[in-house]
Amino acid sequence: MIKTFITVKGKSERCPRKNVKLLPYVLQQCRSFMDITVITDHDGIAKMCKDYNVDCFIEDKSVQTSEFNSIYNYLLSTNQLYTIKEFVHLPVTQPIRSNDTILKVMYSDLTDYDFATTYTMVPNRKIFLLNDDDTYMYDSYERKGSLCKDTKMIDGAIYKIKTEFLTKIIYSESPNHMFWNESKIKFIKNDAELFLDVDEPRDLKLFEIYTK
Repeated sequence: MIKTFITVKGKSERCPRKNVKLLPYVLQQCRSFMDITVITDHDGIAKMCKDYNVDCFIEDKSVQTSEFNSIYNYLLSTNQLYTIKEFVHLPVTQPIRSNDTILKVMYSDLTDYDFATTYTMVPNRKIFLLNDDDTYMYDSYERKGSLCKDTKMIDGAIYKIKTEFLTKIIYSESPNHMFWNESKIKFIKNDAELFLDVDEPRDLKLFEIYTK
């Protein structure tokens, strides 16, 4: 079973305690068929992992790191950097994903790729976008919803990444650029019925309504 990481920060500036509310849903969804380690800097989240019988790694909360830095530090400190060749990363802030999608990504072949991630289909509403001066950003003879055809959008609901590529990212001068622009990416459709990136209180409210 491939190793899966969920990185969970205890502090969220824009939506306090969101991760504490999202993590139980994610764990209930996939802990039965995934080898999960939660990486956190929060004692309350660590206790939650114990209650769910899920492995937890507590990192130094005084050091601000990215999600990938957290995973790299875990692999390094546990002497698994060279034994775990690939891993899955489940962002806790994108909690809506089907088990089928998770399995497709988990067992995807990365022979010719650096990592795999998911996309979702969304209406392309660019003809309704406005500039700062309230003029239309794009020309269009007509403007109506029926013209907004579905298009692919990366949602990042789940990742499968080669550890070798993770190491390159960590030591890159521009990790984000390298991750998205200097990599070979395998895209897999997310067939979940809803795309939700929980970043603000209104997003969390939608999540709570959806999961009632």
